[in-house]
Amino acid sequence: MIERILESLTCMRNACTLRMRPGFAAPGTVAMIALLAVGAVGLATTSRAIEAVVATDAKTEAATAVTVVSLAALSEEEKPPTPPSVPVEPAAAPPDGASAEPATPKHDDAAVDEDRPEPPPDPQECRDVRRQVRDQFRELNRFEKMLRKLKLDADLQTLVALRAKIKGFDNAIAKECTRERLQEFYDEQVGEQVNEFRCKAELPQQFAQIERELKRLERSATAKKLAAARLDPERFKANLEEVKQAIAAAKSGVAAGSCEDANDAMQTIYEGKHPGEINGVVQRLSEIGNQLKRVKDAAVRDEFAAVLQPIIDAANEGDFREANQAINEVFNELQQLLYKVISSRRFQYSPRLERLEGLLGEKFGKEAPEAEPVQ
Repeated sequence: MIERILESLTCMRNACTLRMRPGFAAPGTVAMIALLAVGAVGLATTSRAIEAVVATDAKTEAATAVTVVSLAALSEEEKPPTPPSVPVEPAAAPPDGASAEPATPKHDDAAVDEDRPEPPPDPQECRDVRRQVRDQFRELNRFEKMLRKLKLDADLQTLVALRAKIKGFDNAIAKECTRERLQEFYDEQVGEQVNEFRCKAELPQQFAQIERELKRLERSATAKKLAAARLDPERFKANLEEVKQAIAAAKSGVAAGSCEDANDAMQTIYEGKHPGEINGVVQRLSEIGNQLKRVKDAAVRDEFAAVLQPIIDAANEGDFREANQAINEVFNELQQLLYKVISSRRFQYSPRLERLEGLLGEKFGKEAPEAEPVQ
């Protein structure tokens, strides 16, 4: 052991001696010098790379500046001259009768439609036509009796021929309902011909009936009755005069063979001035007016009179049809209320009277007060 220690010490001494020998460098010094040399080389390399990058950026910036300046100068001052436009000659027009586009084959739609079979008519249409024919047939039977009574032989023969024709239409359609057979019936315009017979056969009877009712109305519509009904006598007389003129014009139309003029004249009577309707308004308004005279309280009479005022206004304006329908709707209840008011002063009539007023207000398009529930 002691010998090994001694050998180690000897080696260490020799090493130190070697380090201290002149002309030789220590290993640590050599390593440090090597490291410094490597660092210097790397630093130089990095510096050269940075310089190259900076030079490249400078060149790029300079080139960009030159490009921008050149473009600006080019856009403002040195624009290249616009090349002269060369006129474009239009394409040669096609010769007369020729089309510019390629011809396409055309289909003859009319020929296709003619070849296509026509669909059968709707069964409901067939039933409607047959029903119409039956109604016309009944009307002609009724007019035949009137024409025989009036001894209008020429018109009677025309009626019989028309009736046979529409009977043939009915039989043909019942056998086979086709569009062609329906169109034949439509083209005949049977309805207009039936109206002509109505004019010749029916209007004379209406004339006689209207004139009878008009005479009866003139006898019954006395000044006293008109006052009880609170109708304006002057306007009432003017309305009756319109009825007389309408009948005279209708008669002239029938005599001249113009059923259209006759029907136009009768519209005055048909639309609200029929003597029967006029008479109904006068009679019922006068009955209510006579009952109101028995009510002792003037305020109560005024309330009932206010309910009747829309009906009176319609009659004075010549709309006796509307007035007649309205008075018929409220007449029975008004009479009952008046009987109870006359017999008992404590009877609570207001709710029911307000309800009738609301009913008439709705009919004549007027606002009515809200009705209280009936006690």
